[in-house]
Amino acid sequence: RRFMRLFDEIRTTLFESQPAEIALLLEQLPEDSLQEVIDAVPALALIPVMDLLSARALRVAFRHMSVEQRTNVLSNASPRLVLMLIDSMDQASRETMLASLPERLTREVQRLQEFPENTAGRLMESARETVHPEDRIADVLLVLKDSSLRRARSIYVVDSENRLCGRADMQELALADADWTIRDIMSDTTGSLPLTATREEIVDQLDKLRVDAIPIVDYEMRLVGVVRYQLRQSGVAPEQIAVQPMCTMCRDDLLHSYRRDGTRAGRQAMAIRRKG
Repeated sequence: RRFMRLFDEIRTTLFESQPAEIALLLEQLPEDSLQEVIDAVPALALIPVMDLLSARALRVAFRHMSVEQRTNVLSNASPRLVLMLIDSMDQASRETMLASLPERLTREVQRLQEFPENTAGRLMESARETVHPEDRIADVLLVLKDSSLRRARSIYVVDSENRLCGRADMQELALADADWTIRDIMSDTTGSLPLTATREEIVDQLDKLRVDAIPIVDYEMRLVGVVRYQLRQSGVAPEQIAVQPMCTMCRDDLLHSYRRDGTRAGRQAMAIRRKG
């Protein structure tokens, strides 16, 4: 029993810490195997992975969930994910499900429904964590440690009225003096897009700026969301994506890791070449 409890904890931690890798693996599973995974993993641990699944796999996963799992997922997922999930329901089921959600979440979903398909307003997710120029580095690191932000390369900086004024690189944040403020390391943000930007405009901007996310702003430059880079969102077919499951942090015999060794870590490089 103790072993099974430990195994469950490891499985849940893996889903929460490696959502992109898990999502790509799930994409390759047949439907019956996918159902077995859904049954074995707590609903809340599935949410980070579901955020990265293709529409097809997302519909399959949601269809195989129990009523309790669906309720837990929808009550805790981002508004964008909730919208993707309920879009596969018939009108009556969709209205019933929306009525059962927390009022704040229902309002957010209804707001997203106002935007056309494949626009930034529909594709964006919440800017989960933001900081202010005067925030101390030490305080920001404490907040981030307890947050759900894991794979982002930078964090957005906003003023007192939530207007976008810059971004702070995660690596610079980790290496900065604890008594510095965000203003000491922040850089200007270029490439923000309006809520009405199309999917094509978003992909072009991601490719041009070589960033992992595009901030979405309203007409007063207030930060309203973020569209993060995903291969499938850029039009790459799942069968054209391969996963290297090797963990840099775990393989101290072979790979360098900043997470493991901090500033003592070495560096490694990789190359990509076209077949044929």
